[in-house]
This record gives sequence, C-alpha cells and structure tokens, in this order.
Amino acid sequence: MIRKQKIAKVARLQGELLREHQTGHPDWYAEMLVCAHVDGQLASTNNPKYDLQCERYGKIQVKCRVDGTDGNQNRTNFGKYQPNDFDFAAVLILNRDYTVRGARLIPQADVLSLVRASGHVRWSDIEISTRSLCIRRALMCISGESDGNECPNQIEHRRPTPHK
Repeated sequence: MIRKQKIAKVARLQGELLREHQTGHPDWYAEMLVCAHVDGQLASTNNPKYDLQCERYGKIQVKCRVDGTDGNQNRTNFGKYQPNDFDFAAVLILNRDYTVRGARLIPQADVLSLVRASGHVRWSDIEISTRSLCIRRALMCISGESDGNECPNQIEHRRPTPHK
C-alpha cells in the first residue's frame, strides 16, 4: 500500500470514529482528507504556518468548521497569517454528523484578500470566490461518503493556478 492510500485509509477511519462514536478531532480529519486528495505530506505537529505540502500546490493551510458551531456564519480565522506562510488554503465545512458539507481550495492571496477586520473569512465569501475550487466530491470519496462510481480521479471542475 502506497503512502497516499495509507493516508486515505486513516482519514476514512477518522471519519468513521467521528460519525459513529463522536471520537476524534475534526481538524485532524480535515487535514488527512486534504492530504490524501493532493497526495501531500503532513507538516510537523503544530506548524504555525501550514498543515501540509504537496508538489502541485505547495504549502496548504487547512481550516475546518462544523456547521452550526459558529452561529450561521461558518467562518475561519486567517488574521494571523502573512502572505508567505502558505500557498493555498483548503477550507472545509462539516455537517454535525461529520460528513463533508463543503470544501474549497483557494489561493493564498485570494483568501487573505477576504479577511475581515476581525481576522475571519466567511465560508460564503470563499464559496463565491471565482478563484476557489470545489473539492467536496473528491473528499467525499476519500471519506467513504460516495460510492466509487461518483469518485473523480482528479480535482473537480477547473484547477487554480499551480504553485510555482
């Protein structure tokens, strides 16, 4: 079994623990899903600037929210980040049962341009950004939420500008 398959397997098991036993950490689950999707390498624990890196997208900061735990805004905090801290952000919204409700990959400059005075970026702003890209279906395949017939081999729709 290659590394990407092992990461995907661990991510799937983490999702099952969260959904069936409410055991685990949603942020770690989100990082593993994205890492498996981009065939990345997880950063060292508590890296303050990014969570994983991969050849295609460089350094990726992963943010995750469980729907309904932040009022109705589903916002993530990007206020502490500087332009060179990461190359892309992956933002995931999980349903209360820890299934993937939404997932987008967005270039760093674009997500930082959406930061409000509070340091937060709203999911609704990321979702409508013309440079963000939906990766929901791909993550649902990794998590086991979709059957194999619906699973893409690549990122959906269009690809944002690759890391150079």
